[in-house]
Amino acid sequence: MIKLLFVLLLIANTAGGQGVGASYFALNGFNQKECNQALSVFDGVEHPKTAVLWKSFDKVKDFSCLEYFLDKFSDRQVTLEIHASNESGRSSNRLAKYEFLPRIGTARLNRLLEKDDALILEAFRQNAQELKDFINTHRRDGLRFIVTTGLEDRFTNEAYKRVYQVYRDILNYGIEIFRNPVGGSIGSRIILGANGIELHGLQPDFSGLPEGRQCIASNDGNDIDFSDRSRDKNKLQISRLHNYIRQNAKRGCLVFVWTAGPQGRLGSAFVEPRRRRFQFSSKALFLVNFIVRKYGN
Repeated sequence: MIKLLFVLLLIANTAGGQGVGASYFALNGFNQKECNQALSVFDGVEHPKTAVLWKSFDKVKDFSCLEYFLDKFSDRQVTLEIHASNESGRSSNRLAKYEFLPRIGTARLNRLLEKDDALILEAFRQNAQELKDFINTHRRDGLRFIVTTGLEDRFTNEAYKRVYQVYRDILNYGIEIFRNPVGGSIGSRIILGANGIELHGLQPDFSGLPEGRQCIASNDGNDIDFSDRSRDKNKLQISRLHNYIRQNAKRGCLVFVWTAGPQGRLGSAFVEPRRRRFQFSSKALFLVNFIVRKYGN
């Protein structure tokens, strides 16, 4: 525990960047009790920041944890990132029937977009319009909206041009657009006029980011090991978390901390979004709150 506190104090003294938020892709899958547990990581935080996945987890009919989040912190500056579609699920052929264009795989979607298929483009327009309607309902001073063109996309550059243009045309004034391609580097991907790029993994490489564009880093898919005992190379040990935040903050990035339990990622078997069970460790909540409170403002 002494080692953990030492690492957390290092994190708290790390300067720069756009702060740290907590990633809750499943936010709208939480019931009231789970929602209160999740949002406890923002207790004492001047500028709460979170990232959600649009519609995939929306299973609670009479309660919206996302709206509760926005209402609860309506007196503060808030950053809300919304991933417009589950492109990660599409590329692994694991989209549920209630997700965006569930019957169309990545390769086919790219071909249809490149051909300017009218039905596909209209589906993207409808998705963008629903996002805009939601944002306009909650728009206020001090509330920053970021929309990605898809979670961990595998769009070809030609397909991405169509997707970006749809979202840019509809999500106009006051809404930032980011691209979140799969993988930990930019490579040959284009972002056009997007405000920035988001990369996932333990060592995101932002080299090649156009001047003046922003960056977001997330350890999405790599759980934090709060015991600091795991030798799993896919886990981010708490002792390495300081370097992860420091390096990405030095680049000027916004950092989202991702933990598996609140995403319903509790084992190796895949479970579709609305069938997942969520786990909230009191230790993890305490430590994420410490990180976000000391460095998230």
